[in-house]
Amino acid sequence: MGTGGRPVVDFFRPLGGGSGNSGASFPPLMEATELCGFDERESSSEEQGDGKLFFDGLVDAARGFLLIANALAILNEERFLAPRGWSFSEVTSGGRAKTLKGQLIGLIYATQYLRVPLIILNAIIILVKLVSG
Repeated sequence: MGTGGRPVVDFFRPLGGGSGNSGASFPPLMEATELCGFDERESSSEEQGDGKLFFDGLVDAARGFLLIANALAILNEERFLAPRGWSFSEVTSGGRAKTLKGQLIGLIYATQYLRVPLIILNAIIILVKLVSG
């Protein structure tokens, strides 16, 4: 018997004890979930709780937003934004601050302005991941 009272299936054993198939007793068929090593009890929402799954989703979403904020914070105006017409001075001088482009440029400059809090938040996330695994 294997773990959990399930029979162990030896796929390399000849069927019927070795010689021929007369009176062969076939090994019990395993379900696909057992072959893959997946146990239904591991994924049941009753044991994990729906709150934990919701919290894990929120944490993953927060990490995604942090990655996007990091990407926006490292954009350089002189080398990357200005040659493409995305400098802050072009948007504010033309009075186009209410357009979608103006709003995105404002978001980029807000994340660049808040670099120190981003560094602190990144350090906290790294420490939590090191401790929790």
